[in-house]
Amino acid sequence: EARSAKALDALRHLESLLAPGGRLFVTFPIDSNPALDDALAQGTLGLTRLACFERVGRWNSWRACSVEAVLRRGYGAPFRCANGLVAGWIDR
Repeated sequence: EARSAKALDALRHLESLLAPGGRLFVTFPIDSNPALDDALAQGTLGLTRLACFERVGRWNSWRACSVEAVLRRGYGAPFRCANGLVAGWIDR
């Protein structure tokens, strides 16, 4: 659990380094870091823009989806590797 919080701490640190008018772009797979998943579910990641994607095919086909839908995706199932992906921006 403490290990998973390091990714959230790193995100907060990178955000603190942004200059006024700066922008940070982040991506992460769902179900690989519980702290990031929890913050996404609670809306506390601090993202000013957000896009979620779910994998819909074995050959790396993706479609846009809601936060609720992406949070239901598991890493490694039904397809190998990531099955849910978050892309977000933090604007300062």
